[in-house]
Amino acid sequence: MFEQHFNSCNFKMKYMLAALFLIAGLASQARASFPVSGTLGASDTQPLAWVGTGSGPASLLSTPLQCREGVDCDTFILTISGTTSDWAGKTARIRIDWQLLTSNFDLYVLKETPGTPVLVAQSAHGLLSAQTHESLMFNPSVTGTGRYLVRVMYTQANFNDQYRAVANINSQLKQNGKIVFTRSPDFGQTSHVFTMNEDGSGVTQLTTPGSDQFPVFSPDGTKIAFFTTRDGNLSLYVMDASGLNQRKLGTVTQTFSPPRWSPDGTQILFDGVVAHDAEIYVVNADGSGVQRPLSLNTAQDFYPVWSPDGSKIVFLSQRAGPVYEIFVMDSDGNNQTQLTNTPLAGNVFPAWSPDGSKIAFLSSRDGNYEIYVMNPDGSNQTRLTDNTETDWNIKWSPDGSKIAHERGTSVYVMNADGSGQTKLTVDNANDWQPVWSPDGTKLLFKEFRDDNEGIYLMNANGSGQIALTSNGYDDDMDWQAQ
Repeated sequence: MFEQHFNSCNFKMKYMLAALFLIAGLASQARASFPVSGTLGASDTQPLAWVGTGSGPASLLSTPLQCREGVDCDTFILTISGTTSDWAGKTARIRIDWQLLTSNFDLYVLKETPGTPVLVAQSAHGLLSAQTHESLMFNPSVTGTGRYLVRVMYTQANFNDQYRAVANINSQLKQNGKIVFTRSPDFGQTSHVFTMNEDGSGVTQLTTPGSDQFPVFSPDGTKIAFFTTRDGNLSLYVMDASGLNQRKLGTVTQTFSPPRWSPDGTQILFDGVVAHDAEIYVVNADGSGVQRPLSLNTAQDFYPVWSPDGSKIVFLSQRAGPVYEIFVMDSDGNNQTQLTNTPLAGNVFPAWSPDGSKIAFLSSRDGNYEIYVMNPDGSNQTRLTDNTETDWNIKWSPDGSKIAHERGTSVYVMNADGSGQTKLTVDNANDWQPVWSPDGTKLLFKEFRDDNEGIYLMNANGSGQIALTSNGYDDDMDWQAQ
């Protein structure tokens, strides 16, 4: 009898344990990414999608390298197929979306290596950002093909708040669309936003009231952000590329640089004076929420620029002394870090390379302003130009292989390593503001020659220079990508 009772209890215990393991397994499966893996190739036209479910409030002490799978993070195994040359001019883009504003998921991508996985991209915003998405990009032509770990961390997840993830191809080389610019009808007193075709035809006025400046296309070319005085102060507006649906997003009393769209087109960075000093602000591009300060420093902070993956923001600040130094911070304003340190010389106008591996900037540390590059952490600061004239206005080509810039009163181009420095525009003229076409085959520039001041177009090698406009007060050009 005892043996029979024991065997019966033993059977029941095994049954209960098996049931518990099954329940735990199902719970773990419900929290994990589904499916658990997938492959993305450079020629794929269909996005790769998966879902995951948050398990509840998680530890803030977890890291992308050390987190509890199915408890405070999920991992999707993404295989990037092909060779690095297949990915030239392309990036992999990943985005996650969730439902509840009270949840917060962070997104990380790590490359599998023989040792510890290497972090290659991240997107992490705090709850105060009022976002229900994260997105990032990375460049397999630089980081390599093979297996990647796409890790979603539950910084603050409500139980069973499901996120949806999509990975697709983002081509860095796009077709050319419209050209947007400002034109002054009253000799510089006021300016309005216009667009035109690549050949200068189809000039169309998009704005009327107030005075406008700095029109910039969204990454997908469907929207234009710009500053305007139509409300009696200086306001940030956004409108459709056709000029329709103009709406206000933010207000400052003074600004110092163009608005900057986030790589995924959901947010806009801008600088400006609101109270006493210049600060850096961010606002949702769809008009939801309010403008939020990021820099929060009593010194002058301005000229913010997103990194290509949207995880970092590089900017200028006087917080370290009287000269401007270059700083970087996370996209939510955290971890503000100084990158340059030359107390007797300024470092200004940083520009990310398209793959995010370098930051070009101007520095007067060796006399006049010359072009330098550095790694995103500030290391390996290297001088690219060396001449008696001032270099200015750095513009990376869309594929990152070249840099167009101003030198004195001419437009130049050079290879990304500083070699092959070539003058593109003619002598005895004033040329400035080079702007690359989205496909990288042409350049716009502002020109004064033959008693004509306007917008000119040329091939990327300097040939075929033609005037698109002859109005002396056309300015602030940007080129739409399609």
